[in-house]
Amino acid sequence: MSFVTSGLHHLTAIASRPQGNIEFYVRFLGLRLVKRTVNYDDPQTYHLYFGDALGRPGSVVSFFPWPGAGPAVRGAGEAVAAALRVPPGSLALWADRLEQHGLEHGYKERFGEEIIAFDVPDGVPLELIEAPLKGSVPENWPDSPVAAAMAVQGLHSVTVLAPDVDETAQLLEGLGLHHAAEAPESDEEGTRRRRVRLAAGDHEAASYVELLEVPRQQPGRLGAGSIHHLA
Repeated sequence: MSFVTSGLHHLTAIASRPQGNIEFYVRFLGLRLVKRTVNYDDPQTYHLYFGDALGRPGSVVSFFPWPGAGPAVRGAGEAVAAALRVPPGSLALWADRLEQHGLEHGYKERFGEEIIAFDVPDGVPLELIEAPLKGSVPENWPDSPVAAAMAVQGLHSVTVLAPDVDETAQLLEGLGLHHAAEAPESDEEGTRRRRVRLAAGDHEAASYVELLEVPRQQPGRLGAGSIHHLA
């Protein structure tokens, strides 16, 4: 049986304070709170969904807020960072917005794309990448605090720590993703490791799972800022 995977559908992560989570993703990032329900495995926990104006598949990031949760420890086999699409020409606007709100950030380049990376208070490490979407982009939602010219348009990619990049890539290719690019990358200590980009969907509208090589099976610990799952 062959599979076709058309793109990233959503990402779900762990936060701590529900109100702080809403304030950041709505008031700072400008996403719309499209749904509020509960974690059906743990009905005492909210499940908050944020997305574009229409809540389209591929635009949604959602959270289980656990008040009092300790910080995540990121480990092998986990998804550890998310990149969001923003309109071409908007990175400078986002840099200004990050500075105005006192959020440290840095620029880097990956696979020929310029990226702004920053750590979300009590949350998942985020990256913003200028990337056009195929077809029409929905209008910004009413009363959004972010101008349409810089509105987040959805998930671009997710980084997964992979002790065995080739085996993980083979598994994902069997699920309908395909190899798009590969490049070496240096960590903070100067160690070189592989990053492999696997694409879901056609070239113009693709979203990506990026496998980043890690040297050992270091376990993670679930906490505030952990990515719970990716669909």
